[in-house]
Amino acid sequence: MRKLFLSSFLLLFVFSCVPVKQQTPMDALDWFGRAEARLKEHKFEAAEFGYRQVVDNFPKSRVADEALFKLGYTQVILNEYDDAIASFSKLEELYPDSHWLFDARLWRGILEERRDCVASLENVRKRLKLSGNRKDISEEVRLLKEENETLKARVKELEKLLGDLEK
Repeated sequence: MRKLFLSSFLLLFVFSCVPVKQQTPMDALDWFGRAEARLKEHKFEAAEFGYRQVVDNFPKSRVADEALFKLGYTQVILNEYDDAIASFSKLEELYPDSHWLFDARLWRGILEERRDCVASLENVRKRLKLSGNRKDISEEVRLLKEENETLKARVKELEKLLGDLEK
């Protein structure tokens, strides 16, 4: 019995001396690094989550402005256009000296233009439903084609900007 007690005590003593790995909380660079990795893997929801952690929890970190820009970027990819506009606007408000400011303003402008075009298109669709006159419909089609060309030009600008950003 004494041997059993001594063996148990010895085992308990040995295992209690083993260092326990303590988990440290993630900091801004950890979250940012993970978000960057998820973005490269095209896991956009996970990237969005990581960037949001930086923006919400570490607004004074050295990567906060870039995280906010990339949060907006992932929101564009996820078709969360109003959220992206808000993110780009927030970057302009919180980080007026950021080197991401030009890109954020460009994205916001394109997204606001897109929003206006979508609203205009909806308005045209409503008018087309009300209009039975073929001449009115032809004019509406012409206007839609003009808007479409404008949107195509904006998309090309955006694609060029994306190409420049990826270089």
